[in-house]
Amino acid sequence: MQTSRKLARAADALAFGPPTACVYNPLVYAREPHERYLERYGSRRGRVLLLGMNPGPFGMVQTGVPFGDVASVRDFLGIEGRVERPRCEHPFGQMPIELRGLDLP
Repeated sequence: MQTSRKLARAADALAFGPPTACVYNPLVYAREPHERYLERYGSRRGRVLLLGMNPGPFGMVQTGVPFGDVASVRDFLGIEGRVERPRCEHPFGQMPIELRGLDLP
């Protein structure tokens, strides 16, 4: 858990210039379900390699769980939790992700 929180702080400290308008950090705004995932699955021993595609709008950005879309995280893994709105949201209006299924204020 400490490593995840340290990474979240380090990622939050990064600054980007134009054309980057904002950066989402689900380790911060989706901390609750992310830490539930780590508690449940992060302490298992074994040799595991997790592979995935480029980040997209339907995975960790919505749930806080790596490579985890809402339905899989909620229904298969049984992880729920509060997902806050990011401090900076995309300038074209709405957050370009639908937070369906996990608790969003």
